[in-house]
Amino acid sequence: MFTDTEIGNTLRFIRTNKNISLSTVCQEDMSRSFLSKVERGASKISLDKFLIVLNRLNVDMEEFLFILRGNKDSEENDYLNEIQSYLHNRDAPALESKLKQEEENENDFGKIIMTAAYLSIVKKENLPPKYYDKLLDYLFSVDEWGLYELRLFANSINCLPVDNLIIHGREILKNSDHFMSNEKLYIGFISILLNMIERCLQCNEIGIAEYFINELRKFPILEVLVIQNLSFQFFTKYIEYTKDNSLYNDCAETLQLIKDVGLSSLYNDFAIFLNE
Repeated sequence: MFTDTEIGNTLRFIRTNKNISLSTVCQEDMSRSFLSKVERGASKISLDKFLIVLNRLNVDMEEFLFILRGNKDSEENDYLNEIQSYLHNRDAPALESKLKQEEENENDFGKIIMTAAYLSIVKKENLPPKYYDKLLDYLFSVDEWGLYELRLFANSINCLPVDNLIIHGREILKNSDHFMSNEKLYIGFISILLNMIERCLQCNEIGIAEYFINELRKFPILEVLVIQNLSFQFFTKYIEYTKDNSLYNDCAETLQLIKDVGLSSLYNDFAIFLNE
């Protein structure tokens, strides 16, 4: 999902990097002022004019989308890093200010949802209905999730009603074949299942967590995914420990391994479960 501003910025990025003037692109088909507005995101462009612009920039649709996604990923990563710093510092006022700014400017839907989600996590609340409903309406209107949808859902898990996680999880599991067709999608898919397990354990919903553990057993976790592998091992042993206290040492050993390999943030998150 791309905004008019993102599309326009990408057109301008391509044009200026190729040293092509507005006049060369526009010729008799559109005015320079119109194209300038399109590049700023202030005007929409019809499909036929858009294709004319691409032709005069000497790029095809595939190349344009590749550049567009690259620009969007970079911008989203910068934005995500900023609001994650507010989350880690439990800075609710900064997140509230950022959310207000994004909504007033009618900026990217995903940025608004992720900011609202982080604010809800800091406040230890569920995501407010107006954001939750919009998130679900969008996610489940998309036939095949890409990295954008996976990221959007992953960053909202910790403030979604835990009772609904099993419903959302089953919907995601239905698309497992799609996720397995691409390594990046597959990593995102596995990470989401692990995040849902952690969320269930935090809410003491052991039964739901065990359901996702059993589902996760059906999928291979690539050996290179160290964090995902260790997370899966810890969650599996923790659930066993909740049923048999004599298995505490097995769980503690996995937690110590996480610490030993230098995953301090993950260790701190999981140590809470064992009160360490």
